[in-house]
Amino acid sequence: HVSEPTVSRFSKLLGFRSYIDLKKEAKKIGDQSDLHLFHMNKPSLALLKDRPQQFLESYCQQISENLLQAVTSLDFNKIDAFLAELHQTKRVFIFGTSTSLMLAEILQSNLTNYKKIVYAGFNQDQQLNHAQNLTKSDLAITISTYGNFLHQYPATAKMIADSECRSILITQNAGLQETYLFDDVIFLSNKNSTETGTYSMLLGTEYLVRRYAVL
Repeated sequence: HVSEPTVSRFSKLLGFRSYIDLKKEAKKIGDQSDLHLFHMNKPSLALLKDRPQQFLESYCQQISENLLQAVTSLDFNKIDAFLAELHQTKRVFIFGTSTSLMLAEILQSNLTNYKKIVYAGFNQDQQLNHAQNLTKSDLAITISTYGNFLHQYPATAKMIADSECRSILITQNAGLQETYLFDDVIFLSNKNSTETGTYSMLLGTEYLVRRYAVL
């Protein structure tokens, strides 16, 4: 019981180009199974259903092991060099999609406390606009947990790759094939553990802002 322009504005507010795109994405999500949405295998799903406490204990153990492994794989010298570059570059842009935008917001809001302004687009149009306006002296940071950004925002990813600015990818997917599109890559884990989700990325992001504060 609302007008078509209202529906259109609502769709764009959520980051979609049109209501049709919103409908397509909603259908795609609705068609996904619980196994796909939560990156779970069938035994884990059965354990969650029948013995929730045991599932949670097992899940916590997996997360703990994954985080410890992630810490041992970090290249601390490369991270410090990246943070120095971040500090020295006047215009810094962050790109990402889905959960990675939450990590982008953590970087953006925390760095503001240390008088470092970074620009983050929180929908497709904003990020495309940022990519179109990159200059040689800018720094473009793409945060992509699994590498999905490159496939979901291909036009933006191509513009970043084709620009003359310095581009850096932050990911946990050490097996990602498209790393050649970037000038450098920071891996926040050496194991793309889909079932434990983005915990190593969250840990790494929190480390980045805290390390930046003390350098």
